[in-house]
Amino acid sequence: MNSTKKGVEKEGNIELLLSLERPDNMIEIVIHVNMLKEGWDVTNLYTIVPLRTSASDTLTEQTIGRGLRLPYGSRTGDENIDRLTIVSHNKYAEIIKQANDPDSLVRTVYFIDPTLGGETPQTQTTVEMPTVYDTATSDESFVGQVTLALEGVVSTTSSEESETAEKAGEVARFVTTFSAKTVRELNKQVRTFDALSDKRTLEVATTSVARETMRQFPGLNLSKEDLMPVIEGAMKTCVQALTDSIIPIPQAVVQPFVEEKRGYHPFHLDTRNMSWRPSGDKLVGTELMEGGRTVSLDVKSAIESHVDTPENEIVRHIIVRDNIDYGECADLLYALIGELKEHLLTYLDEDEAEQVMRERQKHIAEMIYLQMNEHFYREETGFRAVKMRPFSRIENGFGSKMATDDIYDLRASVPASEVRSKVFGGFKKACHTLYKFDSDTERTLAIVLENDDVVLRWMRPSPKQFNIYYDSAATKRYEPDFVVETEERIYMVETKAAKDVNTEDVQAKARAAREYCRAVTEWNADHNGKPWEYNVVPHDSVRLNFTFGGVIASSIEYDGDKLPL
Repeated sequence: MNSTKKGVEKEGNIELLLSLERPDNMIEIVIHVNMLKEGWDVTNLYTIVPLRTSASDTLTEQTIGRGLRLPYGSRTGDENIDRLTIVSHNKYAEIIKQANDPDSLVRTVYFIDPTLGGETPQTQTTVEMPTVYDTATSDESFVGQVTLALEGVVSTTSSEESETAEKAGEVARFVTTFSAKTVRELNKQVRTFDALSDKRTLEVATTSVARETMRQFPGLNLSKEDLMPVIEGAMKTCVQALTDSIIPIPQAVVQPFVEEKRGYHPFHLDTRNMSWRPSGDKLVGTELMEGGRTVSLDVKSAIESHVDTPENEIVRHIIVRDNIDYGECADLLYALIGELKEHLLTYLDEDEAEQVMRERQKHIAEMIYLQMNEHFYREETGFRAVKMRPFSRIENGFGSKMATDDIYDLRASVPASEVRSKVFGGFKKACHTLYKFDSDTERTLAIVLENDDVVLRWMRPSPKQFNIYYDSAATKRYEPDFVVETEERIYMVETKAAKDVNTEDVQAKARAAREYCRAVTEWNADHNGKPWEYNVVPHDSVRLNFTFGGVIASSIEYDGDKLPL
């Protein structure tokens, strides 16, 4: 694309651009000269290669913004697709430097919080809710410890101690950041959460961090031998912080799939109207013609002429029906016929029972088929979990509060009607440092979790933490209210108003969440992990004087079965 194109050729190129995301459009690479800087919206974009210097911050930010668009319209859970990687050159290095400044415009997040009603944006402020792990691994005390350890390792051409200390600080910040990221991404390599502390795993990861550190600071004469002890210490600190502060949430995608299943639930045959006896040994008949003779047929000899069993004869009459699949129904069919035969043998001998079954095979087949239809089922939409990994990154959250509001302690006296508009802290067991709550019920449950010694850790998942979809189009993502870890298992907990627990929306979410819990429980059983359990708890069962076990005991039952597995 360039500005010299005119007429039909230009219109043709524009049409190709506008239809770029259609499956039948074969264009894979677009090269433009002084075109497409703005006004062209395409999400299915994976690589941007600027072939000229970024002359302004605005153009650079526009390019980054274009790269940040999600190809599928939402996060997929695959970091290779969801994350933008910027290959550094002089202008982009400045952007990255700005991004590391917490007050930078690049880090500004616009978050629309429906809980604050009609308040104007000028009266609100957006608060980041970082994880305990990210907070611990970015803490200045951690960076300071690594800086001290590196001061004897980093050498510069300057004799000034201040410059050496400054360079050691730069290296330390890189080491702590990259070590934290490397540990967090070990879920792609290890098979169990416990394997994070495996000696060989840490050795390989530490070597990778050392290699990348030397590559990032080529002018400091860093050696692997000197770096390894320092990085080993940083890696162990990160591993300890991770295992102490997160709940190992297996990374999985649960999504609905359309697959029609039909069949018959197992049942016992009703034989109350099946009390037959064999007919006589002879059948007598007369030919329908003048002077026709009378003939007789020996039934016993006719029966003995059969070459197949009476069971198979009855089955043949049933499987001709359109909705009977022999491969799926064979066990049930023979079980039902077996029950019939057992019933006949209560008052007949073996030969008499077989005679009845042969004489009445069509009638018996019809009666069995009619009873089977009473137990017919059809299922069209199910759920399945894919892409399993032992744990996933605990995502940071964001929330809004009034600019004049402080951060409230979890147990602060706040009117129930105002809880949604506040941000709370003061947690000891949570996986994040701050949370918002949608209701006072949720805040009360958080206090119960903090108080109960049975609870090891708990969290309010961020909107993108779980890839659990509960509608047939896989567009509605489920966001659980709480995840709670105890010594024995991990609970996914949903609090709902008592009047809403039986709504279709709640039950659809429950079906998808239960499939996630079933899948990760099965996976964890083979990977030294804990079982998962799903619970829907009515709001009036969450009280400050309850234990967590007491809350879970009041989980909603559906058709006699608790929603947990």
